[in-house]
Parts: sequence; C-alpha cells; structure tokens
Amino acid sequence: MIVLCWGFVCYLIKAFTILSLAKRTGTPRTWFAFIPFLQNMKVYNLAGFSEKAFLAVCLVFFALGFIPVKEVAVIVSILYAVVNVYVRIRTAQNFGGGVCMQILNVFFEPFVLIYLALSNRPFILKPEWKPIEDLLKDLKLDTDFGVAPKEEKKRPSAPVDVEIKD
Repeated sequence: MIVLCWGFVCYLIKAFTILSLAKRTGTPRTWFAFIPFLQNMKVYNLAGFSEKAFLAVCLVFFALGFIPVKEVAVIVSILYAVVNVYVRIRTAQNFGGGVCMQILNVFFEPFVLIYLALSNRPFILKPEWKPIEDLLKDLKLDTDFGVAPKEEKKRPSAPVDVEIKD
C-alpha cells in the first residue's frame, strides 16, 4: 500500500511539472499531462517535436514489437532507449540547459523537470504549431510534384560595345 501511494504521489508530481512547463511553452492541450500515455507526448512537445511525430514513433515501435524474432526485440529496445535519450537531451537544450543538465536529464528526468518547472528558465525553442502545409510554404519548397517549374522570361540584352585600350 505504501508503494502504491508513493507511486501515485510521484505520478502527480511529474504530471504537475509537465503541466507547468507545457503552459509556459504555450503547447496546446496541456491537460494531456495527467494521462499516462499522453504525458510522454507533452515531453515530446517540450523537446520541440509535434504530436504527429510522437504518434509515428509509437506506431513504429508498436509495429516492430510484433516481429517474433528475439534479435529484433533487442534492437527495438535499444532504438527506443536511444530515441528517449535524444528527446530528454533536446528538452534540456530547449530550456537553455548546458551539457551537465542534459546528462542529468537522461538519468534523473523527474528531478530535472521539477527544477525546470520551479525555475524561470526561458523556453528557447518556440515551436510553431502549424499544419504541415504552412510549414512547407514557409520553407518555399515546391510541393507540386510532377509539374515543371515556370520559366522566367529573359529580356534581350542590348549589345555592349567593349573597347580594349592598349
């Protein structure tokens, strides 16, 4: 019973710290911090990733988990750990944390999140929560695949007389 109560208290502390950080960064749907699976989505948002990226990562690892080969399960576990380490490092970077904070966030994430929630460290990365179409327009990428780009009309240049003096 004591372990259950301690686990619930730890869950509430982490949920409130993620809620506080999500409100400070302006991410949508901050109440996701209280739902265990979606709590990780908010951590991905703090790292600068979109919700679609989080769901894509989860679906890939879920699908790879059904391959009945032991070696694949080991590789999937290692890849999942690497992705989580990368997300934790990015979270610390986005709040202006140095190398020490990034390393601490890998091993002691709840304590670093509590520190970030209680401190007034600014959120450096300002994620733009835009649809992908708007992001492609901002990048000025050609999204009309298969359509030849329009050619610019060239003005005929006037002949230039060049005199060479010895």
